[in-house]
Amino acid sequence: MIASAERYRIEVESGGKLVIASTTDSTRYTPPPRWIATRVQGTALWRITALDASGQNLAQSVARRFALKD
Repeated sequence: MIASAERYRIEVESGGKLVIASTTDSTRYTPPPRWIATRVQGTALWRITALDASGQNLAQSVARRFALKD
């Protein structure tokens, strides 16, 4: 968590395509949309970007791989 972050942007890629790019309204946990399971093929990559109050990037995570459970 970045202390000065006001919100976070998450990006998920699967099969070489962007599945979702979404910005949270706050720094609290936000569950993923249910439809994401229909768009992730096998494994996917996710990345988080911390944003300040004006929407400027503060920091970005490295891309991490994940797989959805059946």
